[in-house]
Amino acid sequence: MKYNLHFLEQTAIIFGDRKYSYREFDDITDKIAVSLIQLRIHQGDRIALHLANCPEIVFCYYACFKIGAITVPINARLKAPEIEYILSHCQAKICISQEDLFPEIQLIQDNLATCQTYFLVGNNAEFADVNQFSQLLNPKIDKTELPRIDPNAVAAILYTSGTTGLPKGVTHTHKSLQLTATYHARQVHLTHTDVCGVVLPLIHIGGIAFEMLTALSIGATLVIISPPDPILVLQNLQQNCVTYFVGMPVLFNALVNYPNADDYNLDALRICLAGGDAVPASLQQHFAELFRVEIREVCGMTEVIPYALNPQKDNRVGSIGKPARGMQLRLVNEQGQDIAPGKTGEILVKSDAMMVGYWKDPEATTAVFTDGWLHTGDLAWMDEDGYYWFVSRKKDIIIRGGSNISPLEVEGVLYQHPAIREAAVIGVPNPTWGEVVRAFVALRAEYETTAAELREFMRPKIAAYKIPEKITVLSELPKGSTGKIHRQTLRDRAREIFSLV
Repeated sequence: MKYNLHFLEQTAIIFGDRKYSYREFDDITDKIAVSLIQLRIHQGDRIALHLANCPEIVFCYYACFKIGAITVPINARLKAPEIEYILSHCQAKICISQEDLFPEIQLIQDNLATCQTYFLVGNNAEFADVNQFSQLLNPKIDKTELPRIDPNAVAAILYTSGTTGLPKGVTHTHKSLQLTATYHARQVHLTHTDVCGVVLPLIHIGGIAFEMLTALSIGATLVIISPPDPILVLQNLQQNCVTYFVGMPVLFNALVNYPNADDYNLDALRICLAGGDAVPASLQQHFAELFRVEIREVCGMTEVIPYALNPQKDNRVGSIGKPARGMQLRLVNEQGQDIAPGKTGEILVKSDAMMVGYWKDPEATTAVFTDGWLHTGDLAWMDEDGYYWFVSRKKDIIIRGGSNISPLEVEGVLYQHPAIREAAVIGVPNPTWGEVVRAFVALRAEYETTAAELREFMRPKIAAYKIPEKITVLSELPKGSTGKIHRQTLRDRAREIFSLV
């Protein structure tokens, strides 16, 4: 995975008052790469990146790409047990974290057999046996020969929630990531003159592929905006003359509803993409009226992104668009047979820019592929003009503000409480987040507890965005004839209880 060195003096990264040219970026990533080699990191070794959006996470990605180490980004919102599973599953050798996030890792350090060394962005004084990130910028020798990298070698493992409860490690190669960036840059007509505003997490495939890889592959400028507060976003879009911007619907909604948003001059903005959830027509209209640029819906998944995108000249509100560049799409029925336009079926994708499989999970890999076609689990129909219209998800995944949440994972935490006899977690519609998490539980006869107590019990065990916003205690959970919990009945009950439609 390479970045563009034809514009060495051009700005590669802006983060607040920090700026780095491509020449500086190349020098920094070289130094980190050499330091990792001196730490006896070899091709194929896993390096965990437990960082919020900042220049350092970008440096680390590309330093690892240079030496063939595999990056494993970790969501900054995860809690210690979730982090422990990922670090143990991928057998990370080094973890690079930051001062305010490291306490979660400190809770599990003794359980991590393979993690040899920790580096910290920020002050490491409070943590024993943890190195400063700055040490990676000062290798003992200035240069060493960097290895030749096989484009088909794994470059990144991206953990994503799945229906099995535990996250699966989506593996992308140098080739699949490079092609993802190349295809997308050409699709949306980006060049080295563009300025890309980054708010999506750079541990998520959206931030990695749509923004970091795409921008740096063509010599464009990355403007990292963190945290993604509406005022900070608007200020950065205006001040840095951002031309290309990707966000979740919840952020676009926050921008149009920010007081005096029309005071900001965003005339440079020419490309806006939104994904991760449906973009309401009213939001698209409001945004276009306020900032004079359309939001184009895009659809993808950690395994392949984007597989569909609205074309610039004929953006159809409500549609996820047409097949993206480099993507072949099919719609099939339950028997795997192709279906006609107007009929609802599952979207299958084939591309040379998609994952090669799940890390250490050949069964899951085999299950998701059929003759080279990837099953997305997304149900849609296609109109006569070739536009795809999303219907629902075949997989039982909750998507809250663009983040995937496995109901089984949340249920697993609930079941750790001694009072819980049965638990079922569902997603229900929400105008702000797309979906929110709701839980229904039945208690053991000898126990009593409250929703507030259960939520407090879950806080140290699971990321805050996965904790159910409402927990309802029932005497029994509804079941079908086979004894399986009937989730549709609970969804209907949730709409009744919480007055959601």
